[in-house]
Amino acid sequence: VEEFAELAAALDGIDDVIADTNTLLNMGQGWQAAWDRQAAPLLAELDKLEDLFAQDKTAGSATAAALLAFRTECRRRLQGAAAALASGSMTPEEALDILRDSGSELAELLKNHSETVIEKAAKDSSEKKLMREALEEERSRPRRYRDGYRPGILDTAYPNYVWSVASFNAGVQAGNGKIESARSSASSGSSSGYGSSGGSFSGSGSSSRF
Repeated sequence: VEEFAELAAALDGIDDVIADTNTLLNMGQGWQAAWDRQAAPLLAELDKLEDLFAQDKTAGSATAAALLAFRTECRRRLQGAAAALASGSMTPEEALDILRDSGSELAELLKNHSETVIEKAAKDSSEKKLMREALEEERSRPRRYRDGYRPGILDTAYPNYVWSVASFNAGVQAGNGKIESARSSASSGSSSGYGSSGGSFSGSGSSSRF
């Protein structure tokens, strides 16, 4: 039943993408709403950045500052694109390119920020590797319609061109879990068995006995 519901939602989402593509690229009636629907997911990710910094406690870092500066610039950029579309000084294709490039830039900045989080959480190279693997796994995980995801025009050509804050948080949590598990295993392993001075035989040669 869940798979059927997912498929039905996917087909409905594709139908919406086809309609928005036709409306926006031909600047037909309702193109403004079609553009807003394409820009909305990226703008929503920008709005979630404050929560991201609160969770990973990196609000004062240089990578967090870079993300906040990008947020301001990106909002201005998308507002400018909408105005340029309305005036006819920009084509829909050019506006979509701006949206795509902005999403890719956000993904790159989040990747940079992940290194800040990794440095804060991991003690050595093996723990850093665990955290990076967890972040990449969550970043590349297909988004599910049952979670409220709806595709846009760009998603059909550039899957995961936006790195969602939700998947970033999930990756951090998964990475922290892997690190804690590895530390726990190492700790239990070092405390089991014989110590350096225990379990030895007394005497020497063939006369040694328990």
